[in-house]
Amino acid sequence: MHTDDTYLARIKDEIRAEAEAARGRSPLPRREAPPAAPDPAAAADTPRVRTIPELSGAHHLDFLHGAFRAILKRPPDGPGELVQLRLLAAGASKVEILGNLRYSPEGREVGVEIPGLRPRYLLTKLFRVPVIGYLAEWLFALGGLPKLMHHLRASDTYNAARARDTAAAIDARFADHTRDIAEHQKLIEDQLDRLNRGSDDLRRVQTELAGFVDVAQRRFAAFDGALDAVRDLSGTRIQSQIDELRHHVLSMNHWLTSLRRTVAALEDADAQQPARTLAAAVAERRLGGDPLRPLRLAAWRDALAAAVAGGGRVLDLGSGADWQAALAAQNIAIDPADGGGLPSFLDDPATALARTGDGELAALSVLDGAAVLRRLSAAELFAAAQRVLRSGGVLLIAFTEGPVSIADRLDGRGGVDADPALFAQALEAAGFAEVRRCDAADGSPALLARRR
Repeated sequence: MHTDDTYLARIKDEIRAEAEAARGRSPLPRREAPPAAPDPAAAADTPRVRTIPELSGAHHLDFLHGAFRAILKRPPDGPGELVQLRLLAAGASKVEILGNLRYSPEGREVGVEIPGLRPRYLLTKLFRVPVIGYLAEWLFALGGLPKLMHHLRASDTYNAARARDTAAAIDARFADHTRDIAEHQKLIEDQLDRLNRGSDDLRRVQTELAGFVDVAQRRFAAFDGALDAVRDLSGTRIQSQIDELRHHVLSMNHWLTSLRRTVAALEDADAQQPARTLAAAVAERRLGGDPLRPLRLAAWRDALAAAVAGGGRVLDLGSGADWQAALAAQNIAIDPADGGGLPSFLDDPATALARTGDGELAALSVLDGAAVLRRLSAAELFAAAQRVLRSGGVLLIAFTEGPVSIADRLDGRGGVDADPALFAQALEAAGFAEVRRCDAADGSPALLARRR
């Protein structure tokens, strides 16, 4: 076993012996070509002199592209680039790649001058000779050990600089994203502040309505007492008037009950407003980042436009603002399920359909079908569609991700499984005609049916 110091001393002795032997050998006679007479006509076409360090300074594809353009005066072709790239990947030196290009038939014809390339290129080819090439390459590597150490130290410095630049670029990108997040957070906070101010106004209205209800209830109680007193003194005529008055009182009680339910619904909508706003923002980001969604919407818009060529109103249930914009761009009168300024895709589809008169619609669109069917059964949806669609009206149901399904997933809920074949059979059983598939180009399923 040799220690590291002994091994290094042995290498130094061998290097010194090789140097002494080289000094003892007589130098080869130097041959210089006679100077050529300058030819002004050919000076413009003569390739300029290139050096090995100049051509080998780049790496990988940059090195290959630069070598092709400098030596062959053209960009690399596919097969030629692949051959040289495989040599680089197998560990071939850049000098060998430069020699392959320079001394190829095309390289000889171009004739770019690269001083010192021929002996170094021949040396790399010597390294490929079995046994002798291995020994020659070993001796050459041993003689170039100091140069290799310099190269390793330079590589360490280069890699450290690249790592620093990469880290700086990552930090800059992270700072940009952090700034964007802060801006969006500020927008959300502004929206929440505005909603809170609206909630305060709603609470004041609620308090006033509660006072009106209390006054009305006291008056109704007084009316009931007066009616009881009058009933004891009344005959048939008075009794009929009392019954009529009681009917009015009961109607007023029914109105007050409806008023209480409306106030409760307003309170519930106010409590759900932050969740609705968050779901709307997430849906806008997610659907806006889907590159295939505009293509799907365009295909379904064209299919719907062809089906309702005669014009008429179109009601949409939970498909998103981009779908409504796509229909409006085609001059189709879209009627979104509006909810008093709240995000329309979260409205109850049953309520939106109940507010629509019989036979008022030319078409009904439901692109987020799986999520809408979670709020409304297929039987209820098909029955309501038969009522609100005019004769020949069109029902479009698609099973793609939309605002309603995104809101459901944020609430920890899921939709029903999309089975287009099953729903096609259900549409036919519900009395729809011309039931057919109109899937998008990416395979997203959709059904188009017509009311008889």
